[in-house]
Amino acid sequence: RHKSSVLVQRGCVYEGEAGLGVCSEPSLPGTRHCIKHITYNVDQQLFTHCSARQPDNTRCTMPSVDVMHHLPLCAAHTRKKENVIKVKSEESQKPKRTRKKNKMPILSRYGKRNKKRRRASNSTSSVIPSTRV
Repeated sequence: RHKSSVLVQRGCVYEGEAGLGVCSEPSLPGTRHCIKHITYNVDQQLFTHCSARQPDNTRCTMPSVDVMHHLPLCAAHTRKKENVIKVKSEESQKPKRTRKKNKMPILSRYGKRNKKRRRASNSTSSVIPSTRV
């Protein structure tokens, strides 16, 4: 049987700067470049450069397949961004302060006062002599 040329495993054809040599990584299926150098292939349209910046303000050299966002990120920078978002969301969720509960609920407090008033009113009525003759 004849093997498809797409499935044949080949090496990356990227030749680095003068004196650096040839890349020894296997190429991606259907391409002539490895994952590190796929953006050097002018015919491919799937991969783009990562839009993240390094601390020294240089662009990240890793390719990105993120077609859903305006600023695509490589896998490493996507994980970092998700971690930053997770930390920010955890910080924003402050624990709720618990309210102090009253020692005595309002309804039971008024009920006890009424009982005291009733006792006081009963005792005064028995002390007052009747004015009927």
